[in-house]
Amino acid sequence: MKKIKVTRRVITKPPWYERPPLLFGAIAGLLIISGFVMAQLNSRSAQQPTVLGTGGDDDSLSAPAESLETVGHLPGHVLASDAPWPPAVSGECLPPVEVETLKGAVALRARLRHARALEPLVSPSGPADGVYAFAPARELLRVTAGDPESGAIWDRLELSPRERGARDFELHHDSTGQTYIVAFVSREVAEVLGTLGPGLGLVAPPPEEDRPAKWQFWKKAPPPEKLKLYRGSQITLHPDLSPEATCLIALPLKRIQPLEVQELRAGKARPVEVLNVSLR
Repeated sequence: MKKIKVTRRVITKPPWYERPPLLFGAIAGLLIISGFVMAQLNSRSAQQPTVLGTGGDDDSLSAPAESLETVGHLPGHVLASDAPWPPAVSGECLPPVEVETLKGAVALRARLRHARALEPLVSPSGPADGVYAFAPARELLRVTAGDPESGAIWDRLELSPRERGARDFELHHDSTGQTYIVAFVSREVAEVLGTLGPGLGLVAPPPEEDRPAKWQFWKKAPPPEKLKLYRGSQITLHPDLSPEATCLIALPLKRIQPLEVQELRAGKARPVEVLNVSLR
């Protein structure tokens, strides 16, 4: 009998990159992932905070230092430490002032007191025509926790004639009965307060704009606007000069609502208590 010879045929499968469905599917997936990553990177770069006044826009809020020195107070700008001040009007703000050193902060505090003709408080129970004193942040929070409009806040505060540490805020009480809190804020906040003017012309916040959903990565979010402050906007007040707060302001106490006290620690330095407030 003739022996039948059987041969085995081995079929080798081509690699995936030689199979059109898998190759084009992988390319499409790679393009989708890279597009999503690029959209996220563009969105993050657009949302990074910018320092007011560093751009070349016509509506920039900054001005060169020499212009501040020559014309004095320019509405909407932070004053240099040696620039002249406008007259202090009761119940209104003086323009924010930029501070560079702790020694300069002490000198500017004295200048603020002189602008309203204030004397140190001799006795907590005996206020003079115009005095200044100190109170901790938690004391301000306690006094204004209820109805801040009822009664005189100054009379309900436990005041000290001298500063007792990094927890005390300086308070001014002028001859007309208006009370002010002396604090330090960031340069960005100071510039916006300067644009509002001495009367702090705050308006109601606009309705929030609709932003695209996260999965709609192909739609760009609207570019962030420069910082704006409205009624109810929250800012942080520091009792003394710090890297985060380099501008000195004196806000009427009736224009803020203390919200909470936050303790900040920097290395081995003494903890500092800052006051988070909302504007009214």
